[in-house]
Amino acid sequence: MIQRGHAEDGCPLLPGPPARLWRPSGWTYQTIAMIKFRSVRAMAVVLMFRLFDISMTFGGRLPSRAVWSLMRRSAVVLFCLVIAASVHVQAQGKRTCTKEDAIRAETESSSLQNWSEVYNSYRSSVHCDDASIAEGYSNSIAHLLSEEWDTIDQLNQLVSRDRNFEQFVLRHIDELMSPAQAEKIRENAVAHCTRRASRLCKSISIRLEQTRPSQEPQR
Repeated sequence: MIQRGHAEDGCPLLPGPPARLWRPSGWTYQTIAMIKFRSVRAMAVVLMFRLFDISMTFGGRLPSRAVWSLMRRSAVVLFCLVIAASVHVQAQGKRTCTKEDAIRAETESSSLQNWSEVYNSYRSSVHCDDASIAEGYSNSIAHLLSEEWDTIDQLNQLVSRDRNFEQFVLRHIDELMSPAQAEKIRENAVAHCTRRASRLCKSISIRLEQTRPSQEPQR
């Protein structure tokens, strides 16, 4: 038969499992904070797990009024952190291309040697993707797709993880490429595509059909 009573502080005792149900250690919080979370979002996740930890600590009795007050305040802080994280993400998506950003992007955009360099430049300078900088990206991408096709699997790995980067690459398959480059890219996508990159090759072929090179091929 279950015994009921009161603890020393007057809180009613309730039947339940032992008080030590689950206690995440410090490294658990740190690991969670490091996986795909940064700054404000990391703080929100850690606070959420600390709230859960507090609730699990009282597995055998109801928390006191002071603890309930602490949990309510922590929940409000958690909500504010989540809102702040959303605002921060939106602000990042509207970065301004400063003079220094533009100089760096223009310097590197037309001389990218592989897809890792293209992706790194995209991550740091996509907010400057316009005018001569955009032309530089188009030149680099046309060169890689026409002359360095054996690296298509590397590109496929990158776009599989980041679909926005895929749209960036496809957008720069444009009229700035030469007719010879367009024909070479079309041939690569149709006749030399790897099995892993079949979906990407199809997207490239469709993009080529929508784009006219800067000059008509000479007959």
